[in-house]
Amino acid sequence: MSKGAYLTDLRAADKKAQEIINQAYETRRLKKQSVETQANKELEVIKKQLAAEYLGAGGGETKTSEAHKQSLKEETDKKLAALQATAEGKKKESLALILHFVTKVNPKANKKNVQAYQQKAIQSVA
Repeated sequence: MSKGAYLTDLRAADKKAQEIINQAYETRRLKKQSVETQANKELEVIKKQLAAEYLGAGGGETKTSEAHKQSLKEETDKKLAALQATAEGKKKESLALILHFVTKVNPKANKKNVQAYQQKAIQSVA
């Protein structure tokens, strides 16, 4: 074969490769579009379920009665109290850890031993 024939074959192979790449990009785009569409449909179903749950699926009655408002307020207050109790329990530990890192300077700290130093500091506080 001559150089011209090799170049022609090379150009044909390059063209074929480009077609395959373009086809792959198109397939990828279509898959992504399909997945997004499916996810949006599922999201709409979930939104409708949550809206029905919130509004009360039975009889179209909205749950805006005083009793319902009171139960929601009590539930929220319980959750807030639990979060505050958790925060109070972690306050001393967090403060001690912060103070340790602020007051204890390690002049030998570098990328190699920073993690080990942090683990040691956390264990010394705990």
